[in-house]
Amino acid sequence: MNIKLINQYNLQKLHQKSSWGHRWETRCKLIATMLLIIGIVYLHSLPLLSLTFGIIFIAALSMGLPFIVLFTRLVVILPFFLLMGIPILFGGGYPLSVEALQFLLTVTFKGFSSLLLMIIVIYTQSPQEIFNGMAYMKIPSALLSVFFLAYRYLFLFINDLQNTRKALISRSYRHQFSKENMKLYGQLAGGILIKSIDTSETVYKAMISRGFEGKIPTSLPKKVSSIDLLKTILVACFTISIILLEGWLI
Repeated sequence: MNIKLINQYNLQKLHQKSSWGHRWETRCKLIATMLLIIGIVYLHSLPLLSLTFGIIFIAALSMGLPFIVLFTRLVVILPFFLLMGIPILFGGGYPLSVEALQFLLTVTFKGFSSLLLMIIVIYTQSPQEIFNGMAYMKIPSALLSVFFLAYRYLFLFINDLQNTRKALISRSYRHQFSKENMKLYGQLAGGILIKSIDTSETVYKAMISRGFEGKIPTSLPKKVSSIDLLKTILVACFTISIILLEGWLI
């Protein structure tokens, strides 16, 4: 079984859990997630941001999401923050500025917290449930179709990258930083881009021939229960509380 199938199998197993997060109705969960992300973006206090991140992480664990899954998904974006942090930390020269370090940590906690919330949304319900919920939140059908197709194309793009990597390994390619390899990377990126454009044209023609009119068909979402509303209200109250607490501390 290849890595792609293993990841899909593990994702399906996570979707089949029955925690309080999995039972949370999709629309209420999305609204609560958006409210909390807005609150996190508004915060500037590093202690409050770190506390909020810890609470979200504990909530994710209580939903049955494995620690290793959460950790590996968060580590993926760590290099981007490191690249961003170098000019921030050393832009003012040496010694390092305390304000620059605090700003970097603030941005990092905001990014990690927002990503963790999106991981919770994706891993506690199937993609079909997410798109069904979004369809009944009055999101334009064209925008919903873009989200759905982007989600599907992501797997095709990953598959192309894996096939390209296998082809390089079969030809005894060695990862070395050199001028020849940089040319090779440029050629590979151009080839993958052209192949992606051709694939999108082929898929578009196939969809048009089957009567696609720009709207993804969806089914009815689950009914909103009083427990779902209570969970959403609690998240909204928590968001308002941390915002008011920061204003009181300042």
